[in-house]
Amino acid sequence: MDVYVVDAYALVALESRCASERDVRACLITMTTNVQAGLLTFPDRVVKHCHHFDSNGTGYMWAHACSGHRQEHAAPDSEIGLVMANHPELMPDEQDPKARKDVNATPVDVLALALSLKSQGHSATIISEEPLSLPDRDTLATVAPKFGISVKTLEDYMIGEGLAQHLAA
Repeated sequence: MDVYVVDAYALVALESRCASERDVRACLITMTTNVQAGLLTFPDRVVKHCHHFDSNGTGYMWAHACSGHRQEHAAPDSEIGLVMANHPELMPDEQDPKARKDVNATPVDVLALALSLKSQGHSATIISEEPLSLPDRDTLATVAPKFGISVKTLEDYMIGEGLAQHLAA
């Protein structure tokens, strides 16, 4: 089964990727259905990360409301350890005074959950709008493929789900 793991960057970007509020609602309905069917998920830390970005934003509100409907919501410690042992550069330097350890661990949790799903026999893909490069750490787009996990943009996911008509021009 194909399962998507969405990160906070994608959820926060949803409103800007859709043409109107009505289009955002249409996408959220499909995404909610996919969460309930086990086809879309996110680790618990994504909710916190969305809250960090915008506590009143659609991404946070949706993630918070949907969090209880996920079939998978956390990766085993073994998968988190595998990611951290092989690619600690997914986390920014802990000496950074602006670093919020709980929020900065989100990419590790997203990749670890995707790896956990893959180890269960699923085809796991990450949906991310994370910038392709960051000054203080590597990104999911550069690290996930090293584990055999593909990364799609939110737009690619929407097109694949038949939601292209809801994209902003």
